[in-house]
Amino acid sequence: MWNLNKNNQMVDIKKLLKYSKNLNILCVEDDKEFAKDTVEILENFFNKVDLAVNGEDALNQYLDYFTINQSYYDIVITDISMPKVNGLDLTKNIYTYNNIQPIIVISAHNKANYLLEFVNIGIEYFIVKPFDINEITDVLYASVKKIYDNKQNINTNIICLANDYTWDKEKSSLYYKSDFIKLTKKEIYFLEIIINNISNVSKIDYILNTIWYDSMDKVHIGMLNPIISRLKKKLPQELIQSIYGVGYKIISINSKDTN
Repeated sequence: MWNLNKNNQMVDIKKLLKYSKNLNILCVEDDKEFAKDTVEILENFFNKVDLAVNGEDALNQYLDYFTINQSYYDIVITDISMPKVNGLDLTKNIYTYNNIQPIIVISAHNKANYLLEFVNIGIEYFIVKPFDINEITDVLYASVKKIYDNKQNINTNIICLANDYTWDKEKSSLYYKSDFIKLTKKEIYFLEIIINNISNVSKIDYILNTIWYDSMDKVHIGMLNPIISRLKKKLPQELIQSIYGVGYKIISINSKDTN
């Protein structure tokens, strides 16, 4: 059962709510009374809390959720000892679909050897029964803060070009909506140069010397023409602006806000 009589609890709850209020979670627990109490508590923090009564039910709900939402639960909280499919096997099954799924394991066991297999497959967060609200708050906070930080890192790598075209800086990849657009190596080099030099003109000499850094022959502006011609077929033509005799720039670009 939960122990709610702890000092300074509101400070922790406020910190948790900052990152948890828009997240959806799946709670897996076969003890009906404990599950009821747990869901009631979690509903104070999270946007949506779904309950599964065993590992088999949980996996079905997990996959159904993805089918409906085209995304996975933000967090899965699971007990270990359950009928049909236990928490360890559930975790392994989930990782076959989403190997970066944040999972919190609740256990009545506190022996290191018992939990070692969870550690070996990548579980970071554990709560040992019986526990109180402060303990679960601390673990939930660590988990949701990591989710938030990861999303922020992803967002800073995504650049919105125009009309649903995006550039992933980390992967050096171009997308239209969610569709990957294949680029040649030199097309990638060219886009990296002008995107990384937002609002400024990238000089022709710099572009040439960067793309053909290993060339033994003299480089000239005519070498850029086929690259730019192909890119204008893959991107909105007005996106790449030529400054005659000087260089090229992106004329309209904004950071993509995916929050």
